[in-house]
Amino acid sequence: MEGTARITRERRVATSQDVEQARVLLQTTHHAVGWDVQADADGRPFGFRHTVTGTGLLSLASTRLTGMVSGELETSADEYVVAWLKEGSGSIAGLDVSEGEPVLYPTGSFPFRYDGFDKDLLHVDRSIVEEVAAERGGWAPGPLGFDHDHIPTGDARSAWWAMVRQVAVTLISGPATVTLDAERALARTAAEGLLAAFPHWPVVPATDPDGVGTAAEARIAAAERFIREHATSPIGITDVAAAAGMSMRGLQEAFNRTHGMTPTTYLRRVRLSMVRDRLLAADHRTDTVAEIAGAHGFGHKGRFAAAYAAEFGEAPNTTLRRDG
Repeated sequence: MEGTARITRERRVATSQDVEQARVLLQTTHHAVGWDVQADADGRPFGFRHTVTGTGLLSLASTRLTGMVSGELETSADEYVVAWLKEGSGSIAGLDVSEGEPVLYPTGSFPFRYDGFDKDLLHVDRSIVEEVAAERGGWAPGPLGFDHDHIPTGDARSAWWAMVRQVAVTLISGPATVTLDAERALARTAAEGLLAAFPHWPVVPATDPDGVGTAAEARIAAAERFIREHATSPIGITDVAAAAGMSMRGLQEAFNRTHGMTPTTYLRRVRLSMVRDRLLAADHRTDTVAEIAGAHGFGHKGRFAAAYAAEFGEAPNTTLRRDG
């Protein structure tokens, strides 16, 4: 039975003081090829160390390198990965990052550069993140879209670090073998933290075996992307249709076929989900529901409160004061 099934948290360590050997080890630990590794320009002794602790559902990794490493990094389609620098500087998919800034890696291949760094990474099983997102958003589990340029700040960042500390203590200091249910519960905690820190939306998957998708899927994906990127602006469905190169009727039919809802409902649910994430991360002593709702296109307090309660089963004020 699943409730009594056991899973083992593995711990792996790779170290080297040689640049060439570190290049080989990095390509193994990070599943990449052709990286450029260089010693520190100031002549400091070169050193590399990589550790990872966890399971396929959840793991915490740490990498330290006194020199520079750059190239193309590819994340697995089976997980979401968040990285943060403890020391040094870096660039991820064109986004410059500083110490203490959590960054959600894009899925697939992207350029990166780290210089004189010590960084951590949290890996969370994709299906668990999508399962938790569906429960939070009230939609069917499936692929998610994220704002990969978003870096949590303020209370959202504080909540992220609180989650990381909880997960790290359990993974590193907890027992090596635990029940599968316990590991899934810990992974769900990490998923909750990830979803609260990074804006996200349900997206339509491509059914084409090569991952390219049909022309119709490309158009609805463009519509979804436009909604995600402009959800806080005063856009209407005519704007969405124009951005996707679709007629109003075609847009309506595509959303009903793909999501079982109108594009207007989809836009409202994206905005409601964004508001909920903001409310969960906000401070009820300084932030207000009206300000947060207004920033996401909800101008009528009564209609917003009713829509929010219908979507999430509680009043927005209750969400705002949850951690107060």
